[in-house]
Amino acid sequence: MTEIIRKTPNGAILYDNSIIDDVTDDLFVPESWQEVNLMPSEMGGRGAIYILKDHQKSFVLRHFLRGGLIKNISSDLYIWLGENQTRSFNEWRVNKKLLEFDLPVPIPIAAQYIKQGLFYKAKIITQEIPAIKPLSFFITSGNISDDFWFKIGKHIKRFHKVGLYHADLNAQNIHIDNEDKIWLLDFDKSRFLKPGRWCEDNLKRLERSLNKVLINNTGTHMKQSDWDALKKGYSHNFKSS
Repeated sequence: MTEIIRKTPNGAILYDNSIIDDVTDDLFVPESWQEVNLMPSEMGGRGAIYILKDHQKSFVLRHFLRGGLIKNISSDLYIWLGENQTRSFNEWRVNKKLLEFDLPVPIPIAAQYIKQGLFYKAKIITQEIPAIKPLSFFITSGNISDDFWFKIGKHIKRFHKVGLYHADLNAQNIHIDNEDKIWLLDFDKSRFLKPGRWCEDNLKRLERSLNKVLINNTGTHMKQSDWDALKKGYSHNFKSS
């Protein structure tokens, strides 16, 4: 992938000109596309996420929104620390590097920031992965194979091996498609680190997310033995590499 930065009146757009060559701020306006749909809330993500369609191709547009208490002050403004520190540019580049490692992630199309004084807003467009469902769906549906959790563990280890620290590893950011391929999404605030103790902390974050799904839903299909299988898959991938 190539990396091109095009300056705009109030910011810039980062994109790959081998995928798209006509980039303007309109690209990040849902109404400028041929067909627009809101992503269902059960697919995860914070705030409105749009599915954009144009000439038989589908993309995902995400507006970076704040969480926690600070969202009550500002829902989408971030402190300006320089172009390379913008949330959108960082995620685009993390995605690009993961693709270079041949890992299953969405293809990054374009990332935008718009400056507003000492602050900025950010958006990112990635290629849509068709027919995927979040891990949380499978916990509640129970429609899984015998080695499902083992494979999830192996999948996570693949990312940790290359040093990816996923800042929000949870049941909404791990997705599975119709062919049982496992994907990892949403790399906001993610970065590359030397593998270490943070890997275990990352797994614990996922465990807390899974427990939250269990608490908030009745009729879930996950047992302690499933988490043990995930940990076994994670360790197996480590030993066999």
